Amino acid sequence: MGEWPEFFAVGIPVLLGGVALFVWQSRVDAAARPEDEAEARHLANRSRRRTQVAILIGLIGALMIGCGLLDPKDHLLVWWTMVILILVFAFWCMLLGLADMLATKATLGARVLELEIQRAAIEEELRRRKD
Repeated sequence: MGEWPEFFAVGIPVLLGGVALFVWQSRVDAAARPEDEAEARHLANRSRRRTQVAILIGLIGALMIGCGLLDPKDHLLVWWTMVILILVFAFWCMLLGLADMLATKATLGARVLELEIQRAAIEEELRRRKD
């Protein structure tokens, strides 16, 4: 058996965190009520990215537990394969997070611009009525 206390001390909470994040994200997705097709598409893409992150976090935790169960001296190839998978999954989570951040920024930017246009139109209408 490998260095199980360290891997279990981190792997189990990470695995449980991934499961909890998946359950929470599923509930948030079920409660979402999009107003139009563009928002529905944004929410569907966001849900797909965040579901992937939750699953990958759970897999990272499971792989960490697996690393703790194996002795790297006896199962060197399998152990290093799991370590590399942990790193690849962590990198993929970072890319998904970056994509989520950029997509949300673009969507909110478009909404703010739309609201500013509506505000300008209302202010112009108020000026005309005032004069």
